[in-house]
This record gives sequence, structure tokens and C-alpha cells, in this order.
Amino acid sequence: DNAFHVAIADGTIYFGSSVTDQVYAVDAESGEVRWTFAAEGPVRFAPTVAAGRVYFGSDDGYVYCLGADSGALEWKHRAGPSDEKVIGNGRMISLWPVRTSVLVDRGTVYFAAGVFPYEGLYIGALKAADGAVEWVNDTVGDRAHELEFGGISPHGYLLASSKILYVPSGRAMPAAFDRGTGKFLFATPPGGKRGGTWALLDKDRLVAGVDLSGTPDKQAYDARSGRPQGEAFAWFNGIDMAAMAD
Repeated sequence: DNAFHVAIADGTIYFGSSVTDQVYAVDAESGEVRWTFAAEGPVRFAPTVAAGRVYFGSDDGYVYCLGADSGALEWKHRAGPSDEKVIGNGRMISLWPVRTSVLVDRGTVYFAAGVFPYEGLYIGALKAADGAVEWVNDTVGDRAHELEFGGISPHGYLLASSKILYVPSGRAMPAAFDRGTGKFLFATPPGGKRGGTWALLDKDRLVAGVDLSGTPDKQAYDARSGRPQGEAFAWFNGIDMAAMAD
């Protein structure tokens, strides 16, 4: 929450606020606000813009779809089983907040909701056009006892290959799910007190992690199996990493 991440498309800047709970569309040239939309909880990740629509999730527990030009609500989907609320970061939020980005690809919207594994986690896929449910995995939270650091806690920007959806986590490392069915495939092992919400997919390699006991750290994994490949890069104090073609 130190800064609001943005998405830019067709001359418009889109971003969400964890302070005002709104999504903004701003003219990229003039800075004029074109429209705003109010959710019922903090919006912590940049919206996704696809095919004339804006998609995002909120701590209120919903996935939203808006018209990119008008900001009008086209549909919304409650990610968890009810509207039960708790206090989180000093705010009233859903017990199953959407604290990931909303990824849109090939007509499907992917999301993850919930931060407390034993209260249930919901990894889902919706039809981008109308929000109809394609699949939902609501059992991965039951496997918290099997996974390191008490299971995953979905938090960060989602990634996808042609067949696998990767869900970054807070204290743990990313987990992988089948894109077609939602079946849990594997959780990448942290190999120590290592974790963070950052992840990067580079062909057949998944790079993830922020911190190793106070030291900046990035680890590589085989993207198809989750098998650790060690430190793939020389790494210096920094925040982010970007991949170019070569």
C-alpha cells in the first residue's frame, strides 16, 4: 500500500485505492478524472483491462467487472460463501478478501480469495463476459497442515502459463493450479524462512520470493513441477525484476 499500482490502456490510467475504496479512471494526458467507482472495501492491486472492460478484486470479498469507458458495473461475483466480515488492517473487510489481482485470459477471469487457510480459501475461474462460474477450488485451505508455513495465503499478482495458474502467497511461495479444472497441483517449497508476494514467469521457469531472513532473495523453480532450481540470478538490493526477450 505504499503506492497505488496502475494499468494503462487506450490513453486512460486505471488504479484502485486502499484508502477511499474506489477505482479511478484518469486521462493519461491531462490528469482529469474520467470516472470513479466505489467498492465496499480497499482495492489493493491494479485493475486488469481487457476487451473494453475493467476487472478488479476488493477486500469486500467481491470480483468486479466495469465498463472501461463509463465505469458502470457490468457484474460482480462474491468470492466466498457469505458476506461475513472481520476487522483487517483497521478496516471492516470480508473474511475472504480478494487480495490478488484479477487475471483475464482467453475469455476467463481468474481470482483467489481468503487469507486464513483454516477459514477456507477460494481459487476460482469465471466467464469474463457475465461472471458465470467455470470452476472454484474451495478445498486447498483444508491442506494447510500439509504445506509449509501453514499453507498458502493468496496475495499478489496472479500468473498463468498455457495450462497452469500460479497464485503468489504472503509468507509462503506460489502454489499452482490446473487452469482448466482448478485442481491443486503443487506448492513451491520455500526452503527456509523465505516468501513474499512477488513472482515472475519466464518460459518454463518460475521465479519468486522477496526476502530470506531479512536479505533480498529470488528463487527459481521448474514451472511445471515446482522443483527448486536454486538462485537463478545475481541479485542486488531492489524491489522488482523485469524480463526482456533475450
